[in-house]
Amino acid sequence: SVGGDARSSSNSSSSGNGAGLPDVGYLKLLSFSATAPQEVAQALVDMQYEAAEEHGGHGLAGIIIDLRDNPGGIVEAGVSIAQDFLQEGQVLCIALDRSGQEERVVFPTTHTLTQLPLVVLVNRSTASTSELLAGALHDELSAPLVGVTTYGKGRSQRVVQLADGTSTLLVSTLKYFTPQRTEIDQVGLKPDLVCDPPEVVGGKWSGGRVDGKEQGGLSLLDDPCVKLAAEKLTNRTL
Repeated sequence: SVGGDARSSSNSSSSGNGAGLPDVGYLKLLSFSATAPQEVAQALVDMQYEAAEEHGGHGLAGIIIDLRDNPGGIVEAGVSIAQDFLQEGQVLCIALDRSGQEERVVFPTTHTLTQLPLVVLVNRSTASTSELLAGALHDELSAPLVGVTTYGKGRSQRVVQLADGTSTLLVSTLKYFTPQRTEIDQVGLKPDLVCDPPEVVGGKWSGGRVDGKEQGGLSLLDDPCVKLAAEKLTNRTL
C-alpha cells in the first residue's frame, strides 16, 4: 500500500509552505499489496501534474521513494511498480538456482511513468520485494540508497518472464542478486549514504511533496533521512 501512516492510506496531497523548500516528490510504500501498483501509479501521476501546474511546467526536481519498514509482500506487485520507473530492456534482478544456473529477469516492455532522478530510503526492516525494487532502482537508474543496511531476504521467490512478455511468480529455492550482482540474502543492501536516526519518523507523514505540511505542523524535512535525500536530489543544503 502507499501512504505515510500505519493504516496504509493512499494520499499524495500536499501544500506549499512558502519557505522556498525544493519541490521534491515523496512516495512511501508500506507494503506490496494487490492494490499497491494502482496506488503508486496514481500518486506518481498526481504529484508530477500538481507540481507542473503550480510551477508553470517546471515540475519536480526528483522523487524520494521510502521503503523503510516495508517487509515486502506480493512480488508481482513489486514487478509492476518497478515498471513505473525502469525502461524496456533494463534488468529487475539476477536469479540463481541450486545448480548455479543464472537467469537475468529483463523487462521486454514497461509502462514508465517518470524519468525523474530518484533516491531510495531503506532501513533494517526493508526486506524481500522491497530489496528487489531498491536494488533494481540503484543499479539500473543510479538511485542512491539512503539509510542503513537492509534486512537481507533474497531467497524463495522467483520472478520469471513468460513468452508473452508478462511476469509470473514461482516459489522455489532460488537466490537473487541485484542487476550488478550484489548479493542480498543474509547480507542486505548497503546504503550509499548512511542515515540512522534514533527513531523512524518517516511514517508520520502522508505521501506528497517534501514541502507539504501535515498535522502538528511537522514537515517531511523534519525527518533527517528525507532531508538528506532531498539535499541529494537538489544538490543543496537545507
